[in-house]
Amino acid sequence: MKTQLLKRLSASLPAGMALLTWMIFSVSIANAQIIYTDVEPDLKFTRSTTGSIAYNLDLNKDSITDVILSANQTTTSGGFPQPRPTVTRRVLAATASGSNLFMVKVSPLVPNGLALNARVDSSSEVWASATAGILRQSNSSTGKWVDTTDRFLAIRIYVAGNWHYGWVRLSVVVTTSNISFTVRDYAYNSIPNQSILAGETSCTAPTLSLTSSGPLSFCKGESVQLNAVTNFAYLHHWFKNGNKILGVDSTFYNATATGAYYVIAGNSCGNAISSVDSVFVFAEDKSVTVSGKTFTANAVNASYQWIDCSTKQTVSGATAKTFSPSIEGSYAVIITENGCSDTSLCYTFCNVIDTSITVSGTTLTANATGATYQWINCFWREPVIGATAKTFSPKFSGTYAVIVKVNNNCNDTSSCYYITATGIESEIFAPAITLYPNPAKSHVTLDLGDNHKRVEVELVDMNGKVVYTIIASSQQIEIDTKEFGKGVYVLRVQAENYLVTKKLVIE
Repeated sequence: MKTQLLKRLSASLPAGMALLTWMIFSVSIANAQIIYTDVEPDLKFTRSTTGSIAYNLDLNKDSITDVILSANQTTTSGGFPQPRPTVTRRVLAATASGSNLFMVKVSPLVPNGLALNARVDSSSEVWASATAGILRQSNSSTGKWVDTTDRFLAIRIYVAGNWHYGWVRLSVVVTTSNISFTVRDYAYNSIPNQSILAGETSCTAPTLSLTSSGPLSFCKGESVQLNAVTNFAYLHHWFKNGNKILGVDSTFYNATATGAYYVIAGNSCGNAISSVDSVFVFAEDKSVTVSGKTFTANAVNASYQWIDCSTKQTVSGATAKTFSPSIEGSYAVIITENGCSDTSLCYTFCNVIDTSITVSGTTLTANATGATYQWINCFWREPVIGATAKTFSPKFSGTYAVIVKVNNNCNDTSSCYYITATGIESEIFAPAITLYPNPAKSHVTLDLGDNHKRVEVELVDMNGKVVYTIIASSQQIEIDTKEFGKGVYVLRVQAENYLVTKKLVIE
């Protein structure tokens, strides 16, 4: 449909700001929601002398100017007290006009304006404020439109409480003698808040179907690709269980978890919503219950295969829900259900380890055979360096135990045994260590004097049982004796280089 449109062109001339009105012809085409205007012939505006020339753009043809595109030239000279050289500045600008609000799209990422098919909407790039935007200024780096041919200026106008998005195609030339711009065509989307593509003159409402690359039910660790099949759409939003999947805007989505999936696809003519694909991921229960020497897989209605974790080999004949290994080691079970398999964690099976020790004088001997050994200081809870033999003779008095390890998987620790090493303990510090009251009824105080650094204190009954132990952190230690029975006890104070014993009577 051809219509004759009145375009308003104003020029500010040095001779008197004369207003020129030209009659031009354009073609307006309404295709569904996009209203497109082809300016025929193309309008070129050039400014080579001081003044301005402007083109008033009515994007939606409501007789209200939405954008004013203007080319301006100014000349300055003179100066006081020193004269300045004459400076000519040429500016191409876009300015708000009329009652409509608008925002000019200015993107440093697209220095010469938008390319064909660039998306224009609220989420793309950055919208500048609505007063005026300099597209190009000579003798300056201001403005990104430099000798631009057929690029697009994105515009949004505010009509009846809604934003509408559009574009205008321009060519810009800035030389040392003049500045010019050419208006070729423009369009806007009559659907409020709907996108439009730069250069888009028509659109077709999207059709949409949802397809998958394979079965929607599959095993854990696998996936299915869901595909949005449309006639044409450039907006895609994927949803799972009604919630938008953030960061996904492609035509496909790889689903890896159980859920209800659908996609919304859109273009300049609107949006379409797909049907829902329900994805189910089979997840086997691979937990195991350990009771003594028996392992039980908790999965039901499944098949089972127990494996040796150290060799990664299956255990022959071990295909029942329960498994009682005969050999010490670590074992797991492969659960197979609905054609899917998964493997449990490894669980260790150990026979009872002999952690008994024979004490002969100052020598400790582990009774376990066919094992490895590591003797430890029970007080410091640290291994004794180099003490890895079956027998152990401590150099210092103290309590010791052994860690017995078999089959590289199973280990256990013996009880602690007190050994008095000959020739090293000393009572030299005894006068500096006091114990009071003695006999004690409810409590007793141990004063270590200056010898309380890295000191262990133990209270031992007459059967050799350690009933109380503490590592000293202060000079005085108060011990509550109400929990202990009446009788005679030995209080041992041990450091790295001495051992002191004190007799304590509790009444």
